[in-house]
Amino acid sequence: MKKSIYILILALAALVSCQKPQYVEPTAIRDGFTSLSAYFTSGDYDGMEMAKLTVTEEMIAAGRLVIPVPYYYPEESEQSTTIYMTSARLRAELQSNCSISPALTIVDLNLENEYVYTDASGEEWPIIITGQRTKSSSATILTFTLTDMFEGFVDNDARIIYLYSVDDLSSCTASATVSAHASVVTDLSVARNYNEPQTIVIAAHDGTEIEYTTEKAIPEKIRLGFNTSSIKQLFNFDPKSRLGTADYSSSTVHPSLAYIDGYLVVCPGDGTTPFYLNGQTGTKVGDITLGSAEAGAVTSDEAGNMLICNALDGVGTLNIYKTSAVNETPVLFHSFSSTNGFPIGVEIKVCGDVNGDAVISLPYGGIEGISTSSAFLNIIVKDGAVASEEVVDLSGAGLSWGIFTSASAGVVPASETGEDGWFTAMYSTTTLYYIDAAKSISKSMGTSNSSAWAWNTNRLDCKLFNGVRYLGFLVLNHFPAWGGSPSLYIYNVNDKNDLSGEFTAASALVTSMQNIESFNQVNATSTVSSGDVIMAASEDGYKFYVYYYDQYCGAIGGYSADCIKR
Repeated sequence: MKKSIYILILALAALVSCQKPQYVEPTAIRDGFTSLSAYFTSGDYDGMEMAKLTVTEEMIAAGRLVIPVPYYYPEESEQSTTIYMTSARLRAELQSNCSISPALTIVDLNLENEYVYTDASGEEWPIIITGQRTKSSSATILTFTLTDMFEGFVDNDARIIYLYSVDDLSSCTASATVSAHASVVTDLSVARNYNEPQTIVIAAHDGTEIEYTTEKAIPEKIRLGFNTSSIKQLFNFDPKSRLGTADYSSSTVHPSLAYIDGYLVVCPGDGTTPFYLNGQTGTKVGDITLGSAEAGAVTSDEAGNMLICNALDGVGTLNIYKTSAVNETPVLFHSFSSTNGFPIGVEIKVCGDVNGDAVISLPYGGIEGISTSSAFLNIIVKDGAVASEEVVDLSGAGLSWGIFTSASAGVVPASETGEDGWFTAMYSTTTLYYIDAAKSISKSMGTSNSSAWAWNTNRLDCKLFNGVRYLGFLVLNHFPAWGGSPSLYIYNVNDKNDLSGEFTAASALVTSMQNIESFNQVNATSTVSSGDVIMAASEDGYKFYVYYYDQYCGAIGGYSADCIKR
C-alpha cells in the first residue's frame, strides 16, 4: 500500500512539472512612469514645482514628453516664465524597477533633451523631454456688476450669474472682472434687458471662449450662518515676492488687515502707506488715500467702514480716522490721550457699525525688558458717536502679555453692544479666552497639541453674518523653516457655552484651515512673528470672506463662503 501511494505521488509531481508556467503580462508602461515635473532653480520660487506632466503610455510610445510650463508664474501674475525655462530641474515618479538614463538633472526646457526610459520588463524606450510655455485655457468671472446698481452673485461651477433684485432691469449696462489674463468678449457697455437671461462670453488666455448666463432671481438664504460646503480658497501666496513687502526677519513689520469696498487693505505697520488688493484675486491695485491719518494699524467694521489709527510708543494722542472707500480721504473719528506709557495703536479691532453702534478695542503692548501689559483701550460707540472710553485692566483675571506683536495679545469685542465682553488670546498661553463684561475669564480653551510650543496664538476678529456671530482665530507660527505654518479656526460664538474643550476641536468650531501653505523657509528670530485676520460680508449679504496674513511664515490669502440655500 505504501509503495502504491509513493508511486502515485511521483506521478502527480511529474504531471505538475510538465505543465507550462503561467505567462504573466509585464507591467504596463505607464504604471512604471507616472509623472514628470520641472522645478525652479532660481529666483523667489527656487525649489518649488513650476509644472507637472502626467505621463501616458501614448507619450512614451511616441517618444516625446512635453512639460506644459505656465505662461506666467504665479499664473495670476505678470511674471513671465521665459527666464526659468533655461534652467529647470527635472524629477520623475518611477517605480523602483524602472529607470531613466542619463539621470535627470538641470536642463534647458527650450531644447530637445534625449533620454532612454527602461520599463519594468527591461524594454528600452528612447524619449525626448522638452518644455513649452502654455497659455491657460481656463477663465472665470470674478465679479459682475450692473452699473450703478448692485453686484451679481457668480456661480462659477454652474456658470450662472444670479442677479438678486426686485427692480426693473430692462435696460442696464454692466461691468465684470475676470481671472488673470482672461478677457470679456461680450460688450457689457451695451444696455441689455437683464430681466431676461443674457449670455456673457469671456475668453481664456489661449482664446478658449466660455459662456455664462445671467438669471434674475431672489435667493433664499439658509436659516443661519454660511454653508460650510461652499467654502473656497480665493488665493494664497507669498507677500514678499508678490507684493514687495518687507523681509521676513524684519521686527518693524506689524501687519493689519481691513476689508472695504471689495478690496483687502494691507497695512504693513512700519510707517509706509497701506495698499489694497483685489479681494477676489489678491492682485495689488494701489495705495489707499491717507490724508492726515497715520497708519499704525487698520481694521474694518460690519458696515463698510475702515478705521485707521496711529501707533504710539508711549504717552501721546491716539487718533482714529474713518473712511468708507480706499480712495476717499479719511476723517478724524476720535482722539484719545494715552497716559500710561505703554505702546498702543499697532492693533485695532471693531464690532458693529461705527456710524451706528459699535465697540472698538486696542490692546496695549508690553515694554521689552521692563514690564508686561494687561490692559486694553475699549471705546463704545452709540448712534455714530463715542459714548464712553475705558482702559480695561485684565490683571485681576490673571492675564498678561509681552511686546508687540510676537508676544502680545489680540483683543476683539464680542458684539457691538458693549455688554458682551471680549475674546482674547496671547503668546504664550496657547489658550483662547472669553472675558465677560465683569472682566472675568468666563470660558477658556487650550490645546494639548505637541506642536503648540511653536504657535503664536494672538490674532482674532469677530463679525456678524446671517444671524451668526463668528470668531476668527489665526494661529501664527514662530518656526517656518521647521515646517511651521499658520492655521485658521472659525467658531460660532452665539452660544458661549459651546466654548469648551480644546480650541482645535471645540463644539463651537465651525471649520478650520490647518497648516496653510506658507513660503518662508528660514528661521530668523522667534520675536518677529506677526500677522492678522479679518472677516467681512459682501455688500449684498450673501458672501462671507475671511482673510489672513502671516508675515513671518510668508503667507497671505483668503477664503469665501455663502449663505444661499441650495
